[in-house]
Amino acid sequence: MSLPLDGVRVLDCSRVLAGPVCGMHLADFGAEVIRIEPPGGALDRYLGPYAQDGRSLVPLTTNRNKLGATLDMRSPAGRALLMELVAQADALIHNFTPDSTEANILSYESLRSVNPTIVVGVISAFGVDGPYRQRSAVDNILQAESGAMSYSGFPGSPPSRTGAAYVDVLCGAHAALGILVALRDRERTGRGQMVDASLMDAAVTVIGAYAVAAEYAVTGQLRQPRGNKSYWAFSDTLQCKDGRWVAISIIGNGMWRNFCQAVGNPDWSRDPRFQNDDGRRVHMDELSDLVAAYLREHDSDDVLSRLVAAHVPCGRVNDVSEVISHPQVRARDTLVDMAYPGIGVIPINGLSVKLSRTGGSIRHRAPSVGEHDGFVWRELLGVSAERLEAARARPDRPGKGR
Repeated sequence: MSLPLDGVRVLDCSRVLAGPVCGMHLADFGAEVIRIEPPGGALDRYLGPYAQDGRSLVPLTTNRNKLGATLDMRSPAGRALLMELVAQADALIHNFTPDSTEANILSYESLRSVNPTIVVGVISAFGVDGPYRQRSAVDNILQAESGAMSYSGFPGSPPSRTGAAYVDVLCGAHAALGILVALRDRERTGRGQMVDASLMDAAVTVIGAYAVAAEYAVTGQLRQPRGNKSYWAFSDTLQCKDGRWVAISIIGNGMWRNFCQAVGNPDWSRDPRFQNDDGRRVHMDELSDLVAAYLREHDSDDVLSRLVAAHVPCGRVNDVSEVISHPQVRARDTLVDMAYPGIGVIPINGLSVKLSRTGGSIRHRAPSVGEHDGFVWRELLGVSAERLEAARARPDRPGKGR
């Protein structure tokens, strides 16, 4: 089956999450993505969670559809070998800290001297310029720096992060988009370029897109934690009679009337306190108390069936075990089963974007460290066993948490 990115070769020299996610998106749609790691394996090979045999589960989810090769780019022999592959590549991804040895080796200026048309995707914590450019950070640090934690959580609680690594995953998607745009531009101009994607930019994009920054600039008001309540309409997560929690959001008067009718309380829609979104915002606590009292008398299945029929946004608070078997997740292959020798069948993320005609696919599992060394170095480049041996360092195997 022909895929949209067939014929595009990408070298993925990244590690942990944002970079591998970027390469994952490109590989899913047909790019030949070669993940290049040190012979001992990249950092994410040794991060939890772990399978029963001690292997990290993280690279098993983000490196499907990729080829796995190893070399020591710090050694002259390894660097020379890498540049031979760069000469045949369309794009390269890395997320080494600016000015590190690896970042200098993989800089756009260095790589374009080898391949003038290459697109280099640089993923970093804070970007390639600016006063924070050399600082290291991970997802939760950017949740903090971006302002998101300042208004997350419940009133009176410490600043709260979300357990989902949304900054890393969003940044990886941004980087993949940038690489695709750069490749499209190369078709027109014949020129490569650098793609600069940062975790900070991705995190602040979340704040900016929903006008939280604009809200402060216009009103001078800083958002404060509100728990599960919304800021400009009614929204809350409340417990039902059967102990299950249900999230509900109501935007606009039409939806409000539908909600009141569905829960058998049409008088609420005529209450002067709740006549519009702003009134429901001002009187959020009072309204939440009314809705909570109703939910305490009804099971979650009953509540959800009523609200779904009334076209009111709602959902059950599921744990991960329920998400794995969720009928919508299964219907759309949002999670798919992949077999790994020595571990068994595990759910990994499916395609996050579906195309009607030229969709992607998950064709093979993530490679083990250096699994495709023979193909990449010997078949693609014709490298001798002696040259390959010289290009490989023999580092001590990193331990868990290193």
